[in-house]
Amino acid sequence: MNKTILLIDDEHAILEITTLVLEDAGYQVIAFLSATEATAYYKQHQHEIHATILDMTMPEMDGITCAKALWNINTQATIILSSGYTYEDITQEHQDVKFHAFLQKPYLPHTLLDQLASMFSPNTVEETLDSA
Repeated sequence: MNKTILLIDDEHAILEITTLVLEDAGYQVIAFLSATEATAYYKQHQHEIHATILDMTMPEMDGITCAKALWNINTQATIILSSGYTYEDITQEHQDVKFHAFLQKPYLPHTLLDQLASMFSPNTVEETLDSA
C-alpha cells in the first residue's frame, strides 16, 4: 500500500488501537498525542504524509486550528476530522473549513479503512466531503 498516515489524538488508547488497525491494513502510521508536535513534524515531513487523521477536541490545539496550521504548510494536505461531535455541529460553527472526510466517534475499524480506501481510490480523489 505504501501510504503514510499522520494520526493525531490526545487519547492514548485511540492512538494505540487506530495505529494497530492501520498498520494491520498496510499503512505506515506516525502517531502523536500532541497537535503542536504533530504540526512541527508535518512541517518537516509533509511530502511523506498521504493523509492526516486528527481529533477535533484536544487540549493544546483543537482540530480546526491544527487543520488550518497544516493547510498553511501545505494547501494540498488531506485531512480527516474525527470527533464525538456530529459533522453538522462542527460545520455550523466552522463553516469556513472543509475536510476531506469526517469520522464520527466511536467508529469501527472497517469504517476507517473504507474511508481511507475510498480517498485513495483514483476514481474518488477529486470528490469532497459534500458527497458523503
